[in-house]
Amino acid sequence: MNEKRARAERPEFKARRSRILYQVTTLIVAVLIISGLVTFFLVRNSQEKLIKESIDKVVTTEVENLSNTFDYLISTMVVAQADKLNVQDVTAFSADILAGKITDVQRYAIDQFKAMVDSGFFGMEYILLILPSSGLIKEPFIMAANDESLIYNWELPDYIAQAMGEGEHYLLMEEGIPELGLEDAHLVIFTHTPSPFMPNYDVVTISIIPMQERIDSINAFYNSERNSISLTLGLVVLFSIIAVTLITFFLLSYLIRKRITEPVDELAASAEQVMQGNLDVEITVHEGGDFEGLERAFREMVVSFRKYIAKSTGEE
Repeated sequence: MNEKRARAERPEFKARRSRILYQVTTLIVAVLIISGLVTFFLVRNSQEKLIKESIDKVVTTEVENLSNTFDYLISTMVVAQADKLNVQDVTAFSADILAGKITDVQRYAIDQFKAMVDSGFFGMEYILLILPSSGLIKEPFIMAANDESLIYNWELPDYIAQAMGEGEHYLLMEEGIPELGLEDAHLVIFTHTPSPFMPNYDVVTISIIPMQERIDSINAFYNSERNSISLTLGLVVLFSIIAVTLITFFLLSYLIRKRITEPVDELAASAEQVMQGNLDVEITVHEGGDFEGLERAFREMVVSFRKYIAKSTGEE
């Protein structure tokens, strides 16, 4: 039977079988590639979201830690100033403030703020002591700052005034503070402290700290991890596609050969024998095969021919 099948396996059969095999394999590979790309981008997007949330969490945690530290330090400093200066004449003090004069209280705060900034305390660039608006003060203004030129002259930006009025503890300005000529990310910390000179009134200390370097270090860490994970994921997807392609190709080749090619080749070889006048050829019926019905019908046809010829020649 193998000899018959070998004779019947003509070039056109081989070409057709190979064409079907390659077409089906190509289709499966295309589906796998598309699925792999979709999976890669879905995982990448999910990864980007998780990384962004992680960065926000790390930044927020660091900001809150700094904010809590400044709350304590500034509150302690204000109390120390009040005890040291022991201002008695609140009316005269208020009049000097309204007149735009630099008082001894302000001078003390200015010197303290300059010393803190010059020493690199927490990397601060600006410290501003703000008197919020009240019955006597129409608009919030700067009472003291490490940069003396800002006192009475610099108008608070709306977003800072709004955050201060709403009782926020901090603002993270990722694009900087252009009103102060500051670029990149900066942290603005608000410390609300009860005034030692005016009851039921809080003064606000604004501390401005550069945050870009911290954020860049966080981003650099996650970018490194992201690139590593992306490379690993890409390699896994690539090798998975290659492995599935090879397995599919050989498995499909085996199935086509066993379920289609071999039965068809055997039928073709048997048909060739019949065409040459050999009606004693044995037709094999593969039970449960895809061509079982065709094989059975062909065998019955050959048996019928054999009986007909035998009857017509008087052999039966």
